[in-house]
Amino acid sequence: MSSADGNLYCFNASDGKLLWQKYLGKPVAISPRIVNGNIFIGSWVERNFQCISMEGKVLWKINVNHWPTNCSFATPDGKFLSDFRTHHNVNSEHFVFTFGSWNNMIYLVDDKGEFIWKENVGVKISPATIHEGNIYAGSF
Repeated sequence: MSSADGNLYCFNASDGKLLWQKYLGKPVAISPRIVNGNIFIGSWVERNFQCISMEGKVLWKINVNHWPTNCSFATPDGKFLSDFRTHHNVNSEHFVFTFGSWNNMIYLVDDKGEFIWKENVGVKISPATIHEGNIYAGSF
């Protein structure tokens, strides 16, 4: 769950008890996504995208120097897996994800947190989605 206080929260779905929280910086305005049992979320304060274990440990971060948007996941050949509207765990041996940023950039990143490419498109990019090998994104 995202929050205005800067924390990512994990609650037990059966009883609502708090299991853990991880401070990411205020606000956490991006919805977390679960892929291969890890949490993917952007931080507006740290201006990065992070992969976090289900126990709350940061596995890797990639710096984007501005506010990231929600992301979309696909297989390396472009088959859609999940985006900010999909609320289920996704499992895929390998995947890529794309997201925009308010620094006029769009990114494609692999499952290890390495940039495949990044492109300055000249406008602030809204949440992007991948479908059949293409990336679609609006602008602000």
